[in-house]
Amino acid sequence: MSNQKLNQMLNQIQKWLPDWPRLPFWPRLPLWRRLLPVIALPVLVLTGAAACSSSPLATTDEMTRAERTIARAEQDRVGQYAASELAEARQKLQASRSALLHRDAVNADRYAMQATLDAELAVARADLAQANSVNDEMKTSLGILQQEMLRNTQGNQP
Repeated sequence: MSNQKLNQMLNQIQKWLPDWPRLPFWPRLPLWRRLLPVIALPVLVLTGAAACSSSPLATTDEMTRAERTIARAEQDRVGQYAASELAEARQKLQASRSALLHRDAVNADRYAMQATLDAELAVARADLAQANSVNDEMKTSLGILQQEMLRNTQGNQP
């Protein structure tokens, strides 16, 4: 490009930016040097905005463990036997997520650990209830068998 074309382009740019500073050394600078502030300012603003934007925080290991424990409890239908403990575990997991959004990783981990323990408690209570149910069924069956044995022994005596 010739020097005359560059000056024409510079004049056009200066018409677009009427408040642009007209310093005595300005026309002597190369075009790229004169356009640098025009290009650099938007780039810096966009870079700064991108750097300041918050990205969602990743879940902690404790939160992942709590989510897995609660999901396993739900698959095992623990809610039938220990609904309150499972609901409490869900509430504490939600509190953990909320703490993480407020950038409080210590409380997020603490709530997640409590949620894991509550879910494990719900599983244990459900297992206990199921074991008690099986135990009651076995006692009933044993009672029926004992009655049958008594009837058979009384019927066989002369």
